[in-house]
Amino acid sequence: MNLDPLMSDGLDLSDTVEHVVSPYNKNSTKMLQITPKGIEACYTMRADGLSIVTIAHRLGIGEHGLRECMRRQPELNEALRSGHAFQQDELVRILVQSARTGFAPAAMFLLKTQHGFRENDPPQTTASNVVIHLPASMSLDDLKRLAEAGVSPRALPEPATMRDYQDAKEPVYDAEGNEVET
Repeated sequence: MNLDPLMSDGLDLSDTVEHVVSPYNKNSTKMLQITPKGIEACYTMRADGLSIVTIAHRLGIGEHGLRECMRRQPELNEALRSGHAFQQDELVRILVQSARTGFAPAAMFLLKTQHGFRENDPPQTTASNVVIHLPASMSLDDLKRLAEAGVSPRALPEPATMRDYQDAKEPVYDAEGNEVET
């Protein structure tokens, strides 16, 4: 029973793997090598979205064997990477076309994955924090008199801070209600 819907994709996978003797192997044991026809088939299968495991299965070898071939044959590794990139570009192109026709989910997906858009994050701002120190509380008339006298704003007393209140001691009262020094 064939459960693989892509098995009938028309690729001729005969003569795609061969066993060769490595010139560097002293024992003259044979190792797997993917033929040029097999490299082309690997590109096509990867562009169709097949995983490395499925491609290895289709070639009649194990995943480990295919990964060893990828390590020894840079042209195979490049074909698989290029096939994957082709598929990615094709899918992005389809999403862009859908977004341009007004399909909002495609547009939102592209904004999120390609442009870093986030729905619930606060907007990023380049503004810096500014701290303004205000003088202690005084009436408008007092401020006018100081300004007329030429007093610099820097000479005005600092406002009370929370630390001033935290350091302040609570008054202690005796039984008659008189404040007692501690």
